[in-house]
Amino acid sequence: DACSRRSGQGRKSIDGDAAITMTLNGKTIVNTRATHQAEEMNTLLRSRGAIPVDYPSIAIASPQDSTLLDTSLVALEDGQFDWLVLTSANTVLAIADRVQVLRLRLTKKLFRTAAIGPTTAEAVRTRLGLEVFTLPPQFIVESLAEHLPVKTGTRILLPESAIARPTLADR
Repeated sequence: DACSRRSGQGRKSIDGDAAITMTLNGKTIVNTRATHQAEEMNTLLRSRGAIPVDYPSIAIASPQDSTLLDTSLVALEDGQFDWLVLTSANTVLAIADRVQVLRLRLTKKLFRTAAIGPTTAEAVRTRLGLEVFTLPPQFIVESLAEHLPVKTGTRILLPESAIARPTLADR
């Protein structure tokens, strides 16, 4: 059809509802994901015929001084926050590590949890054992901010990366 390219090269659709497919046969693609996140992308690239080359451009690391995070997690366990808002599966991993080191139990249900998207929500369930109460329709901080049911006086713990955009905290 008019929307198809050469046979074996995949198909592009001009219909906005249809999936766009393409092969990457023989193309070398640089994968800049963090080392622990690269394999998922590499698998997808290989399935399209590409040759992935890992070149991590970011390293995910715990803070050098975890005092503020540790204090906040203890306060969370003690019921001093109404919400734990998570915008990254990497943040969930960092929290899970600190919870284990501090021997905390965040399962008392003294707070609710919100996640930016399904990958983060799955990490919350599997790594922290918590239920996610709020998941926005669009997986961006602006949508999460709009759909987080907070009012004046609501206490929110928003642990973030040092390089996170301040959009959610500003709202």
